Amino acid sequence: MKRRGGLAKLFKMARKSAKPKSNAAQWVTYDKLALESMKIADEWGGRGVALMRMAPYLAAMLTYRNLPNLIPGDAAWNTYRRAIRLAAVGSPDLGAYAVFVRPTSGVDRDIDGKKEVLYIRSRRSHLRPVTPAVAVLAKFSPWTTTTIPYSPKRTEAVTVLRRASAREVKTIEEMRKKDKPVWTQELLRAGISVPARAEALKRMDTKVVLDVAYAGARLEFGYGRSKRVPHWRPSIRIAVQTVMHRLAKDRRFAGLMSSKGTAWKKWPPRVAGRLSVADLKSFAKFQHRIGIQL
Repeated sequence: MKRRGGLAKLFKMARKSAKPKSNAAQWVTYDKLALESMKIADEWGGRGVALMRMAPYLAAMLTYRNLPNLIPGDAAWNTYRRAIRLAAVGSPDLGAYAVFVRPTSGVDRDIDGKKEVLYIRSRRSHLRPVTPAVAVLAKFSPWTTTTIPYSPKRTEAVTVLRRASAREVKTIEEMRKKDKPVWTQELLRAGISVPARAEALKRMDTKVVLDVAYAGARLEFGYGRSKRVPHWRPSIRIAVQTVMHRLAKDRRFAGLMSSKGTAWKKWPPRVAGRLSVADLKSFAKFQHRIGIQL
């Protein structure tokens, strides 16, 4: 009985302390709350849109910041690390964001014939048709530095380098030697004779780019028996697991439920990078595989 009486006393004291001192103060308080609620209700459409945009923005930003830290720290991966980008997708009003890798990066150095293979890509345009000889080199790609017969001109083609294991380089070298009679004849018909060459071709006259996107996929999935270092999946997993916690800690989140809060109007920040919805098609296969293994 004493316990029940004690609780009743506490409830009575709480109700007494919660009552305004006068009816005038009571009506002022209610009017103020009503006005604040009406303002929030009037702006709720914009506030809700801001909330729906901020969550994917934070998830993308967390992935963008975590990803470089999960890539091996040796200098060989610096080009890949620098190629990671954050971009808005489509119209800024869409509220969609992407973390992606710039597919290629220019290089100005000797080709490492023991760790890289060459893909020849023709430079085509309305004014410059694909030359028959470059079409042959593209058809039989990849090449090694010891088997590629000649270097096209800079205006004709682009050389794409891909990382490869010593075993893969050896396999490709044997394949090109085996089908040499075929591509030699095709080059002769295209007006190119294949000279005997004692040394490997370490420099190309074309523009040379590194296939950065392939290097990242190779690292993520361990292509060609290379060491597998997952970094996309862990980074995305961390972002998904922590985004709501980060959102709750953001001061603008509290402002959504306050009539005085205005920071949400600039929510989320503008992103310099921009991708079209069509650009996402080039990432679809990689994204699908990442999603399956999350």
